[in-house]
Amino acid sequence: MPTIPNGPARRSFACKQIAAIDRKIADLTVLRGELDRLIGACQNGMVAECKILGGLTLPINAQA
Repeated sequence: MPTIPNGPARRSFACKQIAAIDRKIADLTVLRGELDRLIGACQNGMVAECKILGGLTLPINAQA
């Protein structure tokens, strides 16, 4: 964990953290849209039979 600066640098640090969170939210929003598109493309929404989504599945012990 990085050292949190004092004084005016603390605000800059907090702003950078917010920017990083906003980038992650944007990335996750794009990923969600792509997954929604894949679900729609898989045999009328039958996710259990979708080979595309099956290929994206990680083994349980690999998920973190």
